[in-house]
Amino acid sequence: MNGFLGYRGWALSAAPLVAILVSGCDSGPVSAPGAPRAPWESLALFTFSGPDTLRIFPDATLELGADERAGSGLVSPSEFEALAEAVARADLEPLSSWPPGAQGGVLLAVGGRSLGFAWGPDLEPPAARLELRLLLERLRAEALGEGSEKVAQLATTSFARGRQALVAAPTARLIADRDGLEALLAGELSGEPLLIGEIDFAREMLLAVFAGPAVRPGAHVEIGAQVARTAGGYLLVPVTLHEPGPACAGPGRESPFHIVRLARLDTQIYFQWERLETACPGGDGWVL
Repeated sequence: MNGFLGYRGWALSAAPLVAILVSGCDSGPVSAPGAPRAPWESLALFTFSGPDTLRIFPDATLELGADERAGSGLVSPSEFEALAEAVARADLEPLSSWPPGAQGGVLLAVGGRSLGFAWGPDLEPPAARLELRLLLERLRAEALGEGSEKVAQLATTSFARGRQALVAAPTARLIADRDGLEALLAGELSGEPLLIGEIDFAREMLLAVFAGPAVRPGAHVEIGAQVARTAGGYLLVPVTLHEPGPACAGPGRESPFHIVRLARLDTQIYFQWERLETACPGGDGWVL
């Protein structure tokens, strides 16, 4: 293996992330850690005869391998900051192919160039590069479940949805107790009659997403049927905004929302948003 032509191209994720810090299932401040925070397109750890390849992107998402264990995850803000600092200290050099005898390597793609280093019996990287390698190996071990929880999919169940939420902008909420649910019904959801089922907040919690009033008529928002327990135990929640194209006409302003229930977790939750353009309401292919 002496070149990089065989590796899959790395695509940057443009989906914004919104985080809710959950401590004992209490909702904390909402932040946006998804903005690019590193001057690279991708950072990868290769072990040629060992565990899966690890790839990390500027939005702090990670990918593992290409076999049946492949999965995605999220690097925590503190770990990502440490990783960026380690990359800076490693002072990586241009690397167009792996040297003879290499057993593994680190490869960084930035500005159309490949920077990195390799290791092997006769290839001993300096201390700063060894530090970067060890940090990447620890992140990979967490994501693979070696001494930590594995990346796993958890099911959600739809709890309520509608089109008339009283919110000023797109947002996401955690509802962890009965008081939180009653406040939601009396506040953001007071503009639309809803039939709410029973929920045991000792064992379950609710996640709610609101598209806001600026979407086009006929839009709807949806939390995925499964969420991912990622590296380090974080919860990655996929959210899709289905919105008609700009040529579609509709019956006035709407503010769609979706609420799901899932097993109660004590963790940090990240909502990952994606927008999909749909057919005009009533046209072919329109499914609500």
